[in-house]
Amino acid sequence: MSSSLRIEKVLPASPERVFDAFADPLQLGEWWGPHGYRSRVLELDGRPGGTLRLEVTPPDGEPFHIRGELLEVDRARVLAFTFRYEEPTPDDRENVVRVSFGDGARLVVEHGPFRTAERRALHETGWTEILERLEAFLGREPEAGLEPAASSLQETRSTN
Repeated sequence: MSSSLRIEKVLPASPERVFDAFADPLQLGEWWGPHGYRSRVLELDGRPGGTLRLEVTPPDGEPFHIRGELLEVDRARVLAFTFRYEEPTPDDRENVVRVSFGDGARLVVEHGPFRTAERRALHETGWTEILERLEAFLGREPEAGLEPAASSLQETRSTN
């Protein structure tokens, strides 16, 4: 089994709309996290090298924090960032999330590498539920105050 994961999902929105759901802190906080979790965007500096910081609260537990550095931002094409728990377990390590937008409404999430099969499985379940919540969010009519805001992310193209 690979130490990284790859999940594909067809979503009910354009690549631009899906990207905006990641780029707007108000929208991101509405759908991020597995089922039953609540999330708050604490920081989103959308420049390459900028910080993403989330507070995630499970239904029956204490909040934990995820921090990342934005590596690549290309609207409606790709968003890549490092992923690190601020309160890690011994099996956690910083890794990379790459979200690819395109081919109509197809989204691809690649995340890894993971130190153990258990951590990979945990994140596979997490991303599956996160994308289900994103799909539900995109299928709803925008609520007042949740119209797409000016993106916090500043587009750059990778030179790789």
